[in-house]
Amino acid sequence: MRLTDDQIQAIKQTAHAVLGDDARVMLFGSRTDDAKKTWGH
Repeated sequence: MRLTDDQIQAIKQTAHAVLGDDARVMLFGSRTDDAKKTWGH
């Protein structure tokens, strides 16, 4: 799953609005870096 720039901005803005300016958003999972994706391995 890839997030668009608009989706990333919305997530960050929501996190800051709800959790405060010190909130950090971190993504994790197998698809955070599409360049490291391997097919059929």
